Amino acid sequence: MALTGRAPLLALLLLVPVLLVPTRGMLLAAAVVLVAACVADALLATPVGSLQLTRSGSTSCRLGQQVEVALALVNPGSRRLRGVLRDAWVPSAGAGPAPTCWTCLPGSAGS
Repeated sequence: MALTGRAPLLALLLLVPVLLVPTRGMLLAAAVVLVAACVADALLATPVGSLQLTRSGSTSCRLGQQVEVALALVNPGSRRLRGVLRDAWVPSAGAGPAPTCWTCLPGSAGS
C-alpha cells in the first residue's frame, strides 16, 4: 500500500477552513476527515499480497553485458490496480530504474 497524492491535496484543501476558523473543533473535524479519507483510500486499494508476480529471463550478468528479463503481473482480485512497477536490480548491476506505470484490470494479467 502506498499513500497517493490525494492525501496531501486533501490536507491542503482542509487547511483553508482551519485557517478561516482557527478553533480546536475545526482542527479536530479536519483531522477526522483526513484520517477517514486515508482509511477509505487504503481499504479500497487492491491488496498487494494477492498480486502474483513472475520474473523470467537472466538471473545474473556481468557489468556492461545486456540481458533481457520479463516481469509478468496477475491481478486475481476484484479491484483495478494502478501503480508503478520496477524491476529492482541491485545498484552494482548498473541497471537504471525503469519504472513502468501499470493499469491491471481485475482478473487480468500484464507483462
